[in-house]
Amino acid sequence: MKLLRPLYGLGIAGNLWYQRLTEFMKRSGFTTVGTQLTLLQATDESANWPNSRSDDDSQFIILACIYVDDLLFAFSSERAYRTFHDHLAGEFDISTSSELEWYLGTRFSYNLDGIFLDQEKYIDDLLEVHGFSEANSSPTPFQTGETYDDDVPDSPL
Repeated sequence: MKLLRPLYGLGIAGNLWYQRLTEFMKRSGFTTVGTQLTLLQATDESANWPNSRSDDDSQFIILACIYVDDLLFAFSSERAYRTFHDHLAGEFDISTSSELEWYLGTRFSYNLDGIFLDQEKYIDDLLEVHGFSEANSSPTPFQTGETYDDDVPDSPL
């Protein structure tokens, strides 16, 4: 989802966007999860969008995590998610990726052993920005076997 271009740069834009999106989500049957204002859920009992209920999905849950103009969904029913996605696309101009690969600087990868998360690219970019991309790495930050004394004034660590 993208903010309307005239809102970019305004300090209030993020708040207006969040308010509009959450109002739509709540009208659709989503509620916040506990005190987490950016995590919402809808269930088969609360869902309130066209075609949200059918016999083949007697129970479902959809979780939505909001971060600025990014939405991350997790769901127990593909059909329920698809009907909500269509409802959402009727209200907002959205782009969708099928399987989560990147979210908030974290890479998600999948194999038979499970789901794996890493921030290797984020770390590489951070090192480059601060001029450390060519620095020598070390598995430990200090030389092993050395003793360091905090109580000695002006002693180098």
